Amino acid sequence: MNNLKFINPVVCIPVHTSNLNRYEIISIKSHIFKLQAHDIFLLMPDSKMGSIISVLEKNNIPKYFYKIHLVEDYYLKNSENYQILMLTPSFYLFYKSYSHILIAQIDAYTFSDELIKWCKKDYHYIGAPCFKFTKYWTSELNFCGVGGFSLREVKKTL
Repeated sequence: MNNLKFINPVVCIPVHTSNLNRYEIISIKSHIFKLQAHDIFLLMPDSKMGSIISVLEKNNIPKYFYKIHLVEDYYLKNSENYQILMLTPSFYLFYKSYSHILIAQIDAYTFSDELIKWCKKDYHYIGAPCFKFTKYWTSELNFCGVGGFSLREVKKTL
């Protein structure tokens, strides 16, 4: 039984650079246009906001489709720093008025909007597993938490 009093998800699309290739632009468009029924935030480094917005506008992604979540450049400098951000309570506190956050990175694609359906399943986290790798990928689970396209319940994550 779903114990959530309300379901109000938000979409967060991390964009770390204005040097976006065509596949990343397609990814961003898929997230924004398929999930436009929900609030969408672009997570971006403070110093690159202007250049990122400019590139998006040149690629027919108008600013009225999204809101902006600025963070210190440090957090989007590399994957290790990004992982620190994903473990920082202040990141989730930014979204405290929402029930869930869908992290939709620019190497993933959205094909349809089933966000509410998945939020109603009442899981605290839904995301891809990461399997152990030796010389080849194995079927042994290493951990879960790969965030390329993941759904997190805000209160439980905090």
